Amino acid sequence: MIKKFLFVAKVKLNINMNPIWSPSTEVSQKTQLAQFQKKIEQNLNLKFQTYQDLHSWSIQHPEIFWNEIWNQLNIRGEKKGQALLGSKNFIENKWFPEAKINYAENLLFFGGRDQNETAIVFRGEDKIQKKYTLKEIKNQVSKIQQHLKSLGIQKGDRVAGFLPNLPESIVCMLATTSLGAIWSSASPDFGVQGVLDRFGQIEPKVLFVTDGYWYNGKKIDCQEKNKEITKNLSSLDRKSVV
Repeated sequence: MIKKFLFVAKVKLNINMNPIWSPSTEVSQKTQLAQFQKKIEQNLNLKFQTYQDLHSWSIQHPEIFWNEIWNQLNIRGEKKGQALLGSKNFIENKWFPEAKINYAENLLFFGGRDQNETAIVFRGEDKIQKKYTLKEIKNQVSKIQQHLKSLGIQKGDRVAGFLPNLPESIVCMLATTSLGAIWSSASPDFGVQGVLDRFGQIEPKVLFVTDGYWYNGKKIDCQEKNKEITKNLSSLDRKSVV
């Protein structure tokens, strides 16, 4: 006969409820949340004494709140219809169901930011280190976008990348999505069949590839893989090499 024993240990925790750090009033007033609160108060002629007041108001007036969020974040796009279609089940809520935005347009909209600000820092093992400014990324995206347009890429078309983790991969993705096209990618350490299985399902019109990459201090050549992949992807109209 097996006896089961249940041991219950009572542990008394000494929890210090005092905050370790609190920002000064000056610092608090410079936060994005504080600036957002001020704008709501000005736009809607309201006054919140505490953050809890703001939070309670946002729950009571969700559609107004989310409209203000759109404006505060300076989202680029077409804000149409209701801001929120609420449901008793939170995960079934729908925000801005009739709105239209472009992912790349919003990522590349810098507002009043300094165009020479660093956007991407790249370090490729111990071989290459590069920094790219906002302006450089935007210019590169523009060039790739124009090239894709010249190839006839339109909204809904698929573009694929057989590329490693490089800034150029991000540029190709942004250029693709800026046109409303669909981007998919696969790492160059994939086998040929794995790449064909993935890309064969979406039938890309354009494929960006790399001639090789570095791994563990060794240069890995991809040119033979590229030949096999492009030969067996019948959907390709053009082949572009990064």
